[in-house]
Amino acid sequence: MSSRVSRSALVVTAMAALTALGPVADAGLRAGADQSDPAEELLANARHAAERSAFSGVLEVTWSDAAGPHSREVPVHSANGVLSLGDEGQVVVDGPRRFVHETEGWLAVWGGTVVPDVPSPSEKWRFTLRDGPVVAGRSTREVDAAGRDDGRVRERLYFDTTTGLLLRREQLDRRGNTVRAVSFVSIGEAAGALFGVLPADAPRAPLASATRQPRSIQTLAAPYRAPSTAGDGFRLAGRYRDSAGTVQLFYSDGLFAVSVFEQQGELDWSELPAGGDSRTVAGADARRYRTPTGVVTVWESDEVVYTAVGDAPTDQVDGLLADFMPSDSPSTFERVTSFVLGPFDW
Repeated sequence: MSSRVSRSALVVTAMAALTALGPVADAGLRAGADQSDPAEELLANARHAAERSAFSGVLEVTWSDAAGPHSREVPVHSANGVLSLGDEGQVVVDGPRRFVHETEGWLAVWGGTVVPDVPSPSEKWRFTLRDGPVVAGRSTREVDAAGRDDGRVRERLYFDTTTGLLLRREQLDRRGNTVRAVSFVSIGEAAGALFGVLPADAPRAPLASATRQPRSIQTLAAPYRAPSTAGDGFRLAGRYRDSAGTVQLFYSDGLFAVSVFEQQGELDWSELPAGGDSRTVAGADARRYRTPTGVVTVWESDEVVYTAVGDAPTDQVDGLLADFMPSDSPSTFERVTSFVLGPFDW
């Protein structure tokens, strides 16, 4: 008997990827092991720069969906290698460990050191390095990522010239318009950091959690699908299964990351959040959500519920999802692409 997959299960899996959790944090913006290109070095060192710094600031997130443009400010604190996001630290990142605070308490959405097999971003993207604008009162170096096939810039990143921190990230559509951005509007050194003293309210990782981390697996059997490559240059970099049996497939092209969650059962459409765009995927209904940190697409096929969550541009996500569709539906990707790129040009 098939089970019904509800909103709560989808929200947990979506948050795991959307808040830069799980392997996403270690693989996004990651260069190859031995890079001499200055732009790729900035990309590779950004996460470690955040772990080494003690600061407090405010992030502004801007994005667009069918309802129009949106903006949200999020407090962020970092000290002693622990980073928290949100007014009450709803998301905590502690080295390889990732926690989200939900109604059930702290959820350990990731806990182990993961080194996915991520390709070098230079295989797909050409980087340009230049002096950037002032962001949150700090001078920056700007890195533009353009496709090697068409030369279109799809991502702009701005790094603090002194610390190497990533201060701003902009995603562009195929016409060059900014469709999503995350930027510090203010940032300052944490009180006492100069003297090695952390404030009493410094972020700390939870001592216990209500869930266990996913475990790495080597193979998957039917009815699950796990193509080794998908879309434009995305590589399957990791397979994982959580305590509830949900499978996570982690794909990366070195710059962007997409996680595809698969769970056997029947999708309970009535439990999905409002505000999604309806569409057709492989002849079946699907729902897409544009969020502050990425794109979520939910659909069902052959008694498996799929939830794709990624920070890549939507045309890149659509190309990846096309390789999860049955081979006898050649027109599906054209329909999806037409819906997405027609009214929104994402």
